[in-house]
Amino acid sequence: MKGVQYNDGSNYQGSFKNGLKDGIGNFQLTQGTKYCGHFANGLCDGLGTYEFVNGRYCGNFKNNKFDGYGVLENEGLKYEGEFQNGQIHGSGKITFKDMSSGLPRYEGFFENGKITRHELCPKAVQEANDTAAKARNAKL
Repeated sequence: MKGVQYNDGSNYQGSFKNGLKDGIGNFQLTQGTKYCGHFANGLCDGLGTYEFVNGRYCGNFKNNKFDGYGVLENEGLKYEGEFQNGQIHGSGKITFKDMSSGLPRYEGFFENGKITRHELCPKAVQEANDTAAKARNAKL
């Protein structure tokens, strides 16, 4: 386990391989954002939690992007479901701050962040929450 302070003020505490972040680590950026989870070849990859100024994502990452199952929460909404290449993509459910899912209901299949098919998807929502729980437990 190694700690590194970067010139921009960000810091990393965790494992390295061939000079790159690799394994489990905590990366604190200067803008108040932080990532705790798995890295591969210097990038967020695997289970992790990314906290930013107005929200949080817990779930799977691939090549520094939300990818796979996860839960994204910000000031106005919560999305539980699938992501692809950093976007809401696949089966999932959006819940708004007032705990509604909107009218028409925002549960179903999403493509590139937009709902394309309305349907119930409890398995995807459960998988997203299970994955998010595992990601929150990814500690040094």
